[in-house]
Amino acid sequence: MSLSRQQDLPEGVAEGRVTRSDGKTPVPGALVRVLRIDEAVAPEDFPAREIAHVYADEEGNYSIAVPEGTYDLRASNFDYIAQAVLSVQISPEKRARVDFRLEPSAVVFGKVTDAAGAPLAGVHMQALVGGRPVAGVRSDEKGEYNLRVNLPSGPAELRARQRGFAQNSRQVNLEVGRPLKSDLALEPPGSLEISLKSELGRPVAGEIALLQQGKEVARRTTNPRGRRIFSCLDPGKYEITAHSTGRSAGKARVVTVRAGERSAATIVLGGNCELRGKVRIAAPSSDAIDGTSPPAKGVYGKVSGAQVVLCEGIRVVAQESVGRDGSFCFAGLFPGVYDVVVEDPAYGVSVRPDIQVGPEPQEVEVNINPETSPSRWARTGVAQELREVWRYRDLVRHLVGQQLRMRYKESVLGLFWSMLTPLMQIVIYTVVFKFILKSGVPNYSIVLFCALLPWNFFSQTVGDSCFSLLSQRTIVAKVRFPRLALPLSTVLANTVHFFLMLAVFLVVTSPILKPFITQNSTLALSALPLLIILQIIHLVGLSALLSWLNALYQDVAYVVGIVLQFGFFLTPIIWQPEGLFGRLGTAASPFERIALRTIEITLPLNPLASLVTSYRRIFMGSQECRLLPLPHDLLVIAAHAAIALLVGYFTFRHVQWKLVEEI
Repeated sequence: MSLSRQQDLPEGVAEGRVTRSDGKTPVPGALVRVLRIDEAVAPEDFPAREIAHVYADEEGNYSIAVPEGTYDLRASNFDYIAQAVLSVQISPEKRARVDFRLEPSAVVFGKVTDAAGAPLAGVHMQALVGGRPVAGVRSDEKGEYNLRVNLPSGPAELRARQRGFAQNSRQVNLEVGRPLKSDLALEPPGSLEISLKSELGRPVAGEIALLQQGKEVARRTTNPRGRRIFSCLDPGKYEITAHSTGRSAGKARVVTVRAGERSAATIVLGGNCELRGKVRIAAPSSDAIDGTSPPAKGVYGKVSGAQVVLCEGIRVVAQESVGRDGSFCFAGLFPGVYDVVVEDPAYGVSVRPDIQVGPEPQEVEVNINPETSPSRWARTGVAQELREVWRYRDLVRHLVGQQLRMRYKESVLGLFWSMLTPLMQIVIYTVVFKFILKSGVPNYSIVLFCALLPWNFFSQTVGDSCFSLLSQRTIVAKVRFPRLALPLSTVLANTVHFFLMLAVFLVVTSPILKPFITQNSTLALSALPLLIILQIIHLVGLSALLSWLNALYQDVAYVVGIVLQFGFFLTPIIWQPEGLFGRLGTAASPFERIALRTIEITLPLNPLASLVTSYRRIFMGSQECRLLPLPHDLLVIAAHAAIALLVGYFTFRHVQWKLVEEI
């Protein structure tokens, strides 16, 4: 029946009294509502159903006139549990009498504090029954709250929530007419960082669902690196599930989140793609050197010691050894485009690029070509390696800059230390040998500086090269690039320091060196660039050799340190060859004569001795270091540089793929 139709009907009266449960004590101010019965309106939507309302007087009595009909009557008060009487017939002939007896509300009160005991104001307190909020209030400035629940006695959940804190809740047993005290403490929320990775350790983008007690708490998508941080989590145990397109679902994992801490978890998603293949050896007569060219018909052989590397761009995805039958298999891959690189110690490198891997199993063949001529094999291998290094020149430049930044990171003087250190060495040695030990060498500081220039360059580079691979073990294992770039970057970084020291030397000593500059010394000065180039070539070879030796046998770095200490005193840096060998005829003991004779014989073969002598001749002309002529020094240095480069490069090239497994 519509409301307009009801207003045309004669009115009836409903009256009664609202009292407490004892039936005697009135409840003044109680609200009595007359509610129409309408199935189209929710029963708890009282404003939509209300026809009229009235408040009880001081004695608890009420009287209300409404159109004739059947209604629900409901009485409520803030301090009492509401009571309803259903389907009351109201007519003009007879007054309808409806009395209400209200039970007192259940009261929960207490104080809300943080973990340190400080009161928290504005905390939202809720009472929930069956997971549905039934009452709520906020704490005052002292952190105190008074929550009234207009429901019968029974169990309920008391929950406290505040921004910046983890939610806290507890189960309470409400009793009508008996206030319950319950204090709550809120702790800082926890957070959870989740990473999705493949079985091969690659980051995977996907979707993560967080569940607590079987109920989903949050669902988020990871960033391109496969990571997602869930913040403001309540302490407790959570179940993590994850999935990604084209991959099998990750196994659910349970983690514990603690208050105020960040927990971490990794979910492994297995790829559902597979790549199989075979490595074949082509006939020696084939001129092809790439992995796609077919071998000569009927001529195949076994590949011994070959490594197959699967790459995605410059990233190394996986690495396998070739089986006895030449086969290999990569499982658990994701859809994408890959390169297959085969490295064999006898046949060099072969690449099969742009292989499309999808849900269907993929099979490929990689052909490598034996190079029977050693000169041809060396020429092809060296050229290919140099092309690779040049192609990755930006990486070399980045590594050089990284080493320069890391060496003086957070230091006040920065690169100035590379110039200050040799200056302090000169001051110390000059004071000790010239003023304390009374050395008679004229211009001893300049003589010493000429020797320290090549020695510091050599010793610092050799010492750093021992760790050039170990310090970058992360990218060695995961990124495809020419490994020779690492020792090369170490040499180039120290070359920058060398040129800084050389500039300081020329600026500081230019007034002193003017008397030594003659026509011959000017001619010798033109050989300085050649001398520096030979020294750099020498150091590249030594760095390549020492880098892989120390990566496989880490005692090498300690041995190198001891050898450098001996080398400093066996090289004519703080002593002059003329003065030392002049004592040969006046040696007092046989041991001294043997030692001096040994140094005299081996000194021409010492590349550092030749370097020191050459630098002194270049900067000080013919008045110093008459032991060896400059052309002879250059030949000795060039020979040592060539030997070091050949030994270092070819041994490094032979073991570079083994390094991926070892480090």
